[in-house]
Amino acid sequence: MILLERVQKAFLRTISGYFRLLIVSMGLIGSLLFSVFTYYEISNAREFALKSFEQTVLLETNYITHWFEDNASRVRTLSQLPSVRRGDMNSFFQRAGLFAKNNPHITGITFINATGRAVSGEDVSDREYFQRAKHGEEYISEALQGRSSKEWIVVFSAPV
Repeated sequence: MILLERVQKAFLRTISGYFRLLIVSMGLIGSLLFSVFTYYEISNAREFALKSFEQTVLLETNYITHWFEDNASRVRTLSQLPSVRRGDMNSFFQRAGLFAKNNPHITGITFINATGRAVSGEDVSDREYFQRAKHGEEYISEALQGRSSKEWIVVFSAPV
């Protein structure tokens, strides 16, 4: 009640007081409407940004999944060539070189024999991709740091 009495004393005694009250009221109502509008616009902008981000993540996930599947398929195809199954290393290296040249994401291809020795002489018999291949399974690793190269790699392997 005290606030109402103060408003009456300050504004409602004269016509200019009524105008001042009207101007103050319009300013308060305008501020309230602007605040509500701003709140909803910010909410809509956040929702739009979130949906855009989700769409981007989905597209990137699909691209990466396709990339993994595509490279795994190429490695599988290479492993199933008759020359590879026969153990013809000259033919394998010719095909592997051509394969690597035509696939820019492939930085190295090697043949590992049944005992776990790579052509370079390195023993990889303790690595998961070799163990899986020994059991007839294909393997795609997570990103890992190469033991000798120290570069980040993804290993695709397929049994011969």
